[in-house]
Amino acid sequence: MPLIRTCKKCGQKNRIPARHLADSGRCGVCKTPLPPVDEPLEVDPELFNEIVQEARVPVLVDFWAAWCGPCRMAAP
Repeated sequence: MPLIRTCKKCGQKNRIPARHLADSGRCGVCKTPLPPVDEPLEVDPELFNEIVQEARVPVLVDFWAAWCGPCRMAAP
């Protein structure tokens, strides 16, 4: 199943085939390098709702905050 990764620069949704998840890719529109698939994705409320509502599979969400002690211990 492909992964959809949103470009931070132009907002374009890019489909990444499963066989290319380990590759570094570029946005199909603005050619900006896409963030690695294992990098956390910061989203605004609009994009969050879009991702969750359009998902055909369960979505794992890890909420994190700089002021949260346990969060910083897990991912400093």
